[in-house]
Amino acid sequence: MREMRILLDACVGYDVESVLTELGADVAHMLRISPSMPDRQVLALATDTNRLLITLDVRFSDLVFVHGLPHAGVLLVREPGLVPARRAILVCDILQAHYPSMVGRFSTLSRGRLRIHQRALSR
Repeated sequence: MREMRILLDACVGYDVESVLTELGADVAHMLRISPSMPDRQVLALATDTNRLLITLDVRFSDLVFVHGLPHAGVLLVREPGLVPARRAILVCDILQAHYPSMVGRFSTLSRGRLRIHQRALSR
């Protein structure tokens, strides 16, 4: 499997970072970089560094689908009822199984199911 390059949005907890790091992923976290960076800049940073952005923030779907901003891949996690440790395991399981097909695409994880938009959006 190719190396996972991930940027975690500030709203994604340290549990996800910890589990991904244990798996050997190359993980950057907005909480360590600039927690209050505007969403457009977060998306641009992920794109410029060729990282899949993982977020809980639905506003990224507007940036991608309404405004057409380029990206290197986005995973929107919509699992509000899960405790952070369980969310981390679920996200890591999904990435281990589907990371190559998620690169360059917008994906949504909701109710334990992954939806990968088939249309790759250009960067």
